[in-house]
Amino acid sequence: MESSFRELGYGCKISDLKRVLRPVRRVGCVTSASPESGLVYEVVEAKSPTQCIEELNVPPCGTLQISEEQNIEYNDDPRRSCMSGTTLHYLEERNEETLSKRILSLSRSNKVRSAIELYASMEASDVQPDIHAYNSFLSCLLRNGFEGDALRVFETMKKKGTTTGHSYSLILKAVESVQGCDSALKMFLEWDSGEETRRVFDVIVYNTMLPMCGKEKNWVLTEKIWRRIKDDGYSGTSITYRLLVSTFVQCGQTELALDAYHEMIQKGLEPDRDTIKAIVATCTKRGGGVWPSLFLNK
Repeated sequence: MESSFRELGYGCKISDLKRVLRPVRRVGCVTSASPESGLVYEVVEAKSPTQCIEELNVPPCGTLQISEEQNIEYNDDPRRSCMSGTTLHYLEERNEETLSKRILSLSRSNKVRSAIELYASMEASDVQPDIHAYNSFLSCLLRNGFEGDALRVFETMKKKGTTTGHSYSLILKAVESVQGCDSALKMFLEWDSGEETRRVFDVIVYNTMLPMCGKEKNWVLTEKIWRRIKDDGYSGTSITYRLLVSTFVQCGQTELALDAYHEMIQKGLEPDRDTIKAIVATCTKRGGGVWPSLFLNK
């Protein structure tokens, strides 16, 4: 079936929209959205893109580029779709705050396809999501297996200067999940060598990397991250020090483990049971009989 779609407006849905959209393969003018976006369309006789736009009486909004023949495949499995084949929509709403809230809502609801279509339409219209919406969308893509699309969005964020420590943390976790700790550590070191990137790094990024260092038993990088946290003026969290102690103990670095533990106590942070056990075991092996009782009293 070859059809065109005419946009009617916002605010309501039609129950059989999904049924109408599924068999469509070619769209010649302003195209459809998924039901979650709240757009309503009617099916009209297929015409050339120019005729469709003339009938719509679209208000001036800059240069509008139309593909004469756009092949769109709708599939029951959203993981098979990608941003390169995403449908673009004319956005009547241009307020960045309003559109960012929509992306945020769709991302939190895991309505991936709708979020991708809205994001792509915003990009085409030169409208930018805010940082919170960007990170939520990035997280949504990664949760649903769109690693390639997530990396493309992340590169866009880097170019626009909208990345945060949370953005880098999400990507590093994804790389670890797909390619392993070694690849994630290499990526971190590459980013860490760049001055601009280092300005964005925060405790969230460092806490993300510490467990990977522990898995690889890389106490040298663990110590480097610990020093970096202090040099950059950040204050480690309880999680930071638990990870430091755990990694140093596993690697047999007793002095570093004790130093991290002492610093944790000095900052008024409460060690958990596992941290205390690790320190006690380390001190016992070291032969310091008095140390364990002192730590337990803390």
